[in-house]
Amino acid sequence: MQLPHRSVFPTPRRAAVRTGLLALALASACASGPPEALRVPSNVASERDHLPFLYEQVEQLDGPPEWAHRYDDEGRFLYGLGVLPRDAVRGDPVHAVRREAAGAVIAALERSMAVSSSIQLTRAELRLARETIELERLGIDERSGSWYALGRLDLPRAVARVGDAVAVLDAELASDAAALDAAPARKELGVGQALAILVGLDRRSQLRDLAVLLGGPAASTDARLDEAALESRAREVLRSNAVRVRVDGPDAVAIADTIRAELGTVYLAPAEDDGASGWSWEVERVEGPLISVRLREAGEWSPRDPYRIVEGELELSLEGPEGRTHVVPLRAVGRGKSYEEATERAVRTARVEVRDLLRVALHPGKRID
Repeated sequence: MQLPHRSVFPTPRRAAVRTGLLALALASACASGPPEALRVPSNVASERDHLPFLYEQVEQLDGPPEWAHRYDDEGRFLYGLGVLPRDAVRGDPVHAVRREAAGAVIAALERSMAVSSSIQLTRAELRLARETIELERLGIDERSGSWYALGRLDLPRAVARVGDAVAVLDAELASDAAALDAAPARKELGVGQALAILVGLDRRSQLRDLAVLLGGPAASTDARLDEAALESRAREVLRSNAVRVRVDGPDAVAIADTIRAELGTVYLAPAEDDGASGWSWEVERVEGPLISVRLREAGEWSPRDPYRIVEGELELSLEGPEGRTHVVPLRAVGRGKSYEEATERAVRTARVEVRDLLRVALHPGKRID
C-alpha cells in the first residue's frame, strides 16, 4: 500500500474519532533501554513541517499494532494511544492521529488530577505538558485503513521543563515586585504590577502542582521571594484602587454587570458608586482607574434589510487619568424578524465582545491596542 503524503483520501463520511486512552506509565522492558521516539530534526519547529519526516517512519500493519499494549514497570513514560478510523480521516491523517495520541496522554493526566482533589490545573499548565509529548510509534492498518499513533510523555524531562518555567516566572515576579516598590506616590501606577504578581503567584502554585502530578518533587522556587508578603502588598494596591465603571448606551446595566464580573476574576474591585451614577457615562474627569463603554445604535431595520448595528468604543485606563489609556472600537450586528429582535441580538453580541476584550486586556502581559 502506498502511503499518502498530505491528504489524498476522498472526502470521508461523518464518523466519530475513536481514541483509545491508554494511561500506561512505562518504559521499555528491554535491557537496552526505552525505544527512541520518532525522529524529527531539531530545527523543524512547526508541527505541520514535521509531517514529511513522520511519513517516512509510518509502519504498514496487518491489523491493530502489538505495541498498543506494551507494558513496562519503570514508570518513566506516560503513554496514550490515538486511533483514527479510515472514515474519520479529515485533512492529513498523520497530523490528526498524532493529535489524538497527544490528547490521550493529556486525558490520562486529567484522570490522575481528578483522583487528587488537591490538584486542579488550568489549560495553560496542561499545555506545557502537552508540548513535551513525542511519538514513539506510528502505523496504518492496511486491512482496515485505520491509523494508530503511540504518544508518550517523558515524565522526568517534563518535570525538568516545569522547573525551567518556574525559574522564568520567579524572575518575572522579582521584576514586578521591584517595579511595584519603585512606583510613584500615585498608587494606581502600581495596578499593572499588582495584577501581574497575583496572577504570577497563582501560576507558580499551579506549576508546582504539575510537577507533583508528573511524578516529580514540587518544582523548587526562589527562596528570596516571600509569597505571603508579595500577595499582601499586591492586594493592598488593588484594594486602594477600585475601578470606576461607566457605561452609556443600550443594555447599559447588563454590560456594567459583565465588566464588574470580569474585574473580579483578576482581583480588581469595582468602585462603590452612588445610585445610578455608576451606570452611565459622566463627562467630568474621573480620578483613579476607569473602564468605560459607549455604545450607539445604527442602521434602519426593514424586511429587506433585517439588521441592526451597535457600535462604539471600550476605554480602559487602569493607571488613572494621567496614565496610558487603551481605546478599542466595538461593532456588533444583529439580524432579526423585527426591529426589536435585531436590536436585542446586536446588543447581546456587543456585550459578549466587551467581555472577551476585557479577558484579554485585564490579563497581565497582554495588550489590546
